[in-house]
Amino acid sequence: MMMARLKQETKLYHEQLEANPYSLAMSDGTLTLEMYSEMLQRFYGFYRPIEARLQQFAPIDIHARLKTPLLEQDLRALGYAVETVALCDAIPQIDTPHRALGSLYVLEGATLGGQIISRQLKRFELNPTNGASFFNSYGERVGDMWKAFSAAANAYGETHGHEDEIVAAACDTFVTFERWLTRVPATTL
Repeated sequence: MMMARLKQETKLYHEQLEANPYSLAMSDGTLTLEMYSEMLQRFYGFYRPIEARLQQFAPIDIHARLKTPLLEQDLRALGYAVETVALCDAIPQIDTPHRALGSLYVLEGATLGGQIISRQLKRFELNPTNGASFFNSYGERVGDMWKAFSAAANAYGETHGHEDEIVAAACDTFVTFERWLTRVPATTL
């Protein structure tokens, strides 16, 4: 099945992405509100251009899955003008429904980890209304949304094939996202 293959073949890239400085700071409790704000800017800089491409090619309806509006809401709540946030100019190639599905796998998977992060943000007294809507994304529906995505991805793989292209796009997305999050210098946003 498509989802099992994606999970297995992207595991290394997933682990590399999770080793970014922001995730590490969350893990060891050293994340500051300034670092969190910088992380949101990085996420916005990646999600905005990639979601624009996904809307053109995604083989499933993604309107309810778009995270750019949540990132905009959070950045504005924290006092940032989204118009000044740097955008990633090296997003993965998304020019077919197959490649879109692979990239979407990475973004949808991030909603699962977002549940853990949203709980950690409570120490800054952040919640979905004042700066933590992105990591809360689907709220209590995160499991249902993941199951629906998984079913759609499996059905797409069975019907359309192109599994190698889907997996390659997921790997590309992990790699480009990791590079974007760890680019130096981190404080020049």
